[in-house]
Amino acid sequence: MSIRILFDPKERKACLYDSVSDTAFGPLFYESEDPNDYRDAELVASDFLNWFKENHPLEDLRDLSDYDVEQRVLSYLNKPAGPEWEPIEYRMSDEIADLYGENLDNEDRNDQ
Repeated sequence: MSIRILFDPKERKACLYDSVSDTAFGPLFYESEDPNDYRDAELVASDFLNWFKENHPLEDLRDLSDYDVEQRVLSYLNKPAGPEWEPIEYRMSDEIADLYGENLDNEDRNDQ
């Protein structure tokens, strides 16, 4: 594949670029909105290309319409978390639980 990534550090956005036809295509990539995910837009785009190659080995992104490329990107962004990206389970701190959690639990029990 002759697909490259164009990254603008000032705008913090990236896009896919076909170096053969000298054309940018597909949607823009942004840095991750997850505060536990350090990836910038360039790395998100790079991870997408790696994911695409593994999951669609017979397809060439350059042959797809912009809509179809966007669908592949959305499919990638909604993929289940891998072992290194497992979502962190939310746990209420003891202090907050003492202030709110127990009261909410008691109110819920009284409603039943």
